[in-house]
Amino acid sequence: MAKILVVGSLNTDYVIDVKKIVSPGETILGHSSEKHFGGKGANQAVALARLGARVTMVGAVGKDAEGEALLKALKEEGIDTSNIQSLSEPSGKAFIQRTKEDNAIVVAPGANMAFDFDIETLDLEAYDMVVLQNEIPFELNERIIDTAYKQGVKVLYNPAPASQVGEEILKKVNLLVLNETEARTLTNMSVASKESINTMLSSLFKKTGGDIVLTRGSKGASYISNNTFRHEPAYKIKPLDTTGSGDATVAGLAYSLGEGNTIKDSVDFAQKCGALAATIRGAQPSLPTREKVFETKLLKYS
Repeated sequence: MAKILVVGSLNTDYVIDVKKIVSPGETILGHSSEKHFGGKGANQAVALARLGARVTMVGAVGKDAEGEALLKALKEEGIDTSNIQSLSEPSGKAFIQRTKEDNAIVVAPGANMAFDFDIETLDLEAYDMVVLQNEIPFELNERIIDTAYKQGVKVLYNPAPASQVGEEILKKVNLLVLNETEARTLTNMSVASKESINTMLSSLFKKTGGDIVLTRGSKGASYISNNTFRHEPAYKIKPLDTTGSGDATVAGLAYSLGEGNTIKDSVDFAQKCGALAATIRGAQPSLPTREKVFETKLLKYS
């Protein structure tokens, strides 16, 4: 059983369904609203737990009702929450506009950007992998990546939300998982065609310490491993809500690789996790179990 450490954010998601994403200066009417648990870190932790991994989460919530609810939800998923801090800052919140095809998200990070953690208090070598994102202080990510690198522990880094990352950090990452927006931010390069994707992946590969997976939604996934490129078509689905799809994909990769599978099989498994998540509303409610991933039959585009 893969043992995964997730260090990341915990949010309460406030979702409103809209026909289109609002433009600057515009006011539109939504047609329904929902409230869910979220945060990239928490989503990925929950997704990993449902896939069968033993998960420890490190993060922070506020000393408020939302924080209590977030912790309770993680405990119910069987996640070790003993290293999640309760701070005086409010718990994080995300405000999500959702269409059938896409979403736009604004995050008020609160406690997520106020916490610090001494990674030396954990036995990193007890974990198969550490999973990180960009919704916590970047300096904390740097320290965790550096410590894991020195101890020989694998790191999966999902640089979301998109931001620039220095080569000194990238070269210590075993698996970089990013979408097209994050890839353009990181490289200032196009991802419009297979040729441009190969060029971008090759450029990044020279700066990182391991494999790179580019998730492209309905256009599939591209990755580079051992200096070899592959492009995988997407699974055929009718998307209902893509909010948690990226986190499900990251979790699928971490789980499958933690179980010792190849990068090719792990990308395929992760794509299926992400596709299934896009067929159900809400971030955490949509995250599939291991049984659902294996039992559901989906076809890929040719």
